[in-house]
Amino acid sequence: MDLEEFSVNFDLEDVRPVLGRVSSIIDSGFRATDVDSLSTSIAQQPLDSEVAYEYKVVFKGTSMPLTIVAFMDDVDAPDLAFFTHATLRTEIEKLSLTYLEEVGKW
Repeated sequence: MDLEEFSVNFDLEDVRPVLGRVSSIIDSGFRATDVDSLSTSIAQQPLDSEVAYEYKVVFKGTSMPLTIVAFMDDVDAPDLAFFTHATLRTEIEKLSLTYLEEVGKW
């Protein structure tokens, strides 16, 4: 399965809400507890560090990988890269950009 990437820079305060929206569209494999632990881990990453978090998820009945790479290139503003199947990548991009528009950051 070919993976596609969507990357975006978030303020740290926006990571949990966006990941929560991602969790809400995934059938299984990335739940609210994953959002909580991932958000906490990202918040604790040292400056200039990069960590990959890997999940096996089911989206619209199809099993696929979801890798979220967090790069803390600025204090309180991580870059997140999502690697997954094209169908889920497209939805993550829409959710992320809609969120950023709603909060006036896009």
